[in-house]
Amino acid sequence: ILRQNGITNSMIFVSSNVLWCPMAKAGTTTIYKTFSQKLFGKIIRDENGKVSRCYRNLVCGKHTLPSRKKCYAKNTCAIEAHPSPWKLSTQMLVNEAKRRFSFTVVRNPWDRLYSTYMGKIKSGKIKHYTKNNQRLEIPGNSFAMFVRAVASQKASEMDVHWQPHQFRCRTSGSNAFNYSRVIKYEDGLGT
Repeated sequence: ILRQNGITNSMIFVSSNVLWCPMAKAGTTTIYKTFSQKLFGKIIRDENGKVSRCYRNLVCGKHTLPSRKKCYAKNTCAIEAHPSPWKLSTQMLVNEAKRRFSFTVVRNPWDRLYSTYMGKIKSGKIKHYTKNNQRLEIPGNSFAMFVRAVASQKASEMDVHWQPHQFRCRTSGSNAFNYSRVIKYEDGLGT
């Protein structure tokens, strides 16, 4: 039922009336900071000084934090509503998602891929990633090689930094979620 209604576990139920589906390399740091500032009067950071993210029971940024320290929010999401709507029955969760103002930010896929390559791959910030409990090496030594390698991957096996919007946040297709707003990064969020 969740999939049929476009609900994904990537969605964050912020406060009591907002639903956000974050997409890596499409303004997520800015949006996390904004929600944190509005909800807590300060930017919530993890033990390494990075902006606290919502990973639901996963180690925060394990591909970038050699010490494997936990996020500030530990096993919860600091900006997510409490009690978590994820604990509701399936139909109640769908109703809750549809009731809220919902949004996601999309970005030109080529710009997003290039930003990922320059900011994460070429810089060495990401050397590997984990999918289905498997450690996978970052594909390609050049941008062209990286693009070819990414193009050969299944969306379900991709790292969040290059996973397509429609797969992660259900922005299109037969099981698309009907967002209140789909914001284009290029229309001003990135400036």
